[in-house]
Amino acid sequence: LWLIPLLPLLAWGFFCKSVNGHFLPNTYYLKSRPFHFGRAEVSLAWSSICDGGLVPWWAYLVGLAAFVATCVKRMDQRKWITLGVFVAAPVIYLVAVFGTRQILLQGYYWTRWLDPALLALAVPASVGYGALIRWAGASRRLLGKETGPGTSLTLVTAVIGVIGIGCLAASIPPYAHSFSDRRSHLASDARAIDLLNVRAGKWINEHTPHDATIVVTDAGGTRYFGMRRTIDLVGLNNAAIAFHRLDARDAIRNADWLAICPALFSGSDLQRYIAAEFTPRIEIRIPPAEYTICNNPWQAVIEILERNPKPAMPGSR
Repeated sequence: LWLIPLLPLLAWGFFCKSVNGHFLPNTYYLKSRPFHFGRAEVSLAWSSICDGGLVPWWAYLVGLAAFVATCVKRMDQRKWITLGVFVAAPVIYLVAVFGTRQILLQGYYWTRWLDPALLALAVPASVGYGALIRWAGASRRLLGKETGPGTSLTLVTAVIGVIGIGCLAASIPPYAHSFSDRRSHLASDARAIDLLNVRAGKWINEHTPHDATIVVTDAGGTRYFGMRRTIDLVGLNNAAIAFHRLDARDAIRNADWLAICPALFSGSDLQRYIAAEFTPRIEIRIPPAEYTICNNPWQAVIEILERNPKPAMPGSR
C-alpha cells in the first residue's frame, strides 16, 4: 500500500526523462538554487501563511499544536499516518520550496508554489480548533459543579480551549485583510496576463502562418492561445535551451516570428540583430504599475515582430 502513491510519481518522472533527459520538468532546474534554509527563509515561510490569504502564522501554530496534541494523546498507526500526511509532508514541502527558490511574495507568481502546503496545513489547523472548541466545552462540567478527581485536568483543558478560541477570534481581522489583498492580487494578475500574454497569443493565432515558428520570452498564455510551434527563450518548454545544448541566440536566428519583451535585449548584440532582421508588427503594453504578477516591470511590454523576407535571387520569378 505504501508503494501505491509512488506509482504516479514514478510515471511522471519517467515521462520527464523521456522528454528532457531528466526526472523533473525543465522549470525545476531553471528556477532552482543550491539548498539553503536559514533564519530568513523560516521567517519568509511563516509570513507566507498569513500573506497567502489564510490565518496569521501564530493562529496556524495554535491550531496545529492542538491537532498534534489530539493525535499524540492516543497514538496509534493511523495517527502517525495522519501526522505524516497533514503536518510533516506540507512542512517538508515548504522547506524544500523555500530552500531551493528565491521566493518573493509580491503578486501571485511565487505564492502559487506555496498553495499546496498552505491548503494541506489548513486541514489539521481547522481540526485543531475543533478540538479546542470541544475542550472549551469542558467548562460546562465546572459550571454545573460536576467535580471529581479530574476537576483540575478539566479546568486546564477548559482554559486551553477558551484561549484557543480567543486566538481564532483575534485572527479574523488579519484574515479578512489578507483575503482581500490576495483576491485583489489574483484579479490584477489575471488582468495583466489577459491584456498581455493572452492578447499576444490570439494575435499570433490570427496573423501568422500555421507552420510558423514563434520564439518568445514567456511561453505560457502566448503559446496556449497562439497555437503555433513556440520556443521559450529561457527553455521552459525546450530542453535543448534549458540544458545548454542550444543557445537562445540560435533559436532567434531560426525564428519566423518573435514575441518578446524588448527591454530584455536592450543594448545587446541581439537587439541590433533583431532590429536588422525583423519588422515590428504590433506592440502590446500595459502601465508598469499594473503588472503585479512579479517584480519585473519590463515584462509589461510585448512586441511581436516578423522576420524580413529574404531578397529574391537575380533572375528568379
